[in-house]
Amino acid sequence: MKYLTALKSIFSVLLIMSFLGCSPGEDNRISEKANVSVTLKASNSKFDVVNIEINDVLLKVIDDDSEPKCWLSLNAISNGIFNFSDLANGESLNLVSNKQIPKGQVFQMWLNLGKNNSVVIDGKEHELSTPSFHQSGLRIEASKYLNAGGNYTFNLEFRIDESIIQTNVEDYIVLKPVIKASIN
Repeated sequence: MKYLTALKSIFSVLLIMSFLGCSPGEDNRISEKANVSVTLKASNSKFDVVNIEINDVLLKVIDDDSEPKCWLSLNAISNGIFNFSDLANGESLNLVSNKQIPKGQVFQMWLNLGKNNSVVIDGKEHELSTPSFHQSGLRIEASKYLNAGGNYTFNLEFRIDESIIQTNVEDYIVLKPVIKASIN
């Protein structure tokens, strides 16, 4: 009789635990994610104002450009036109904050830039022309394996004076972004 009572108790405990437990894989999905943040700052500059439009930040998670889902959008929380001269004074811009993404290898980052970019030189605003290979944005080498549960910050530094090229043609100034990246 004691054996039957013990067996009923064990069965009851197992039954209760099965109802209280998560559905299969639910815990695994949460633990299979990494937290990603992206910050942007700029180097000091000789220019009065440097306005750059940022649309989004993407990570290349499959190393095959023919794969339709090789780029993962991080849905930048800060997008729009920003005065990068402000970011040269010790300020930084949070583009992405604690975005959960699947763990795995990251091959590159893509800073998706808009077309509304300008520079102010001696009080006069000039539109920045962008070479065709940079018109949709800038690919940045950012190779890193993101572990599940890890927190990763991609720190970007926009090198203003290296990125803005003044030509001999009047009012033709080129934006060719140079960005230094580090990952913590």
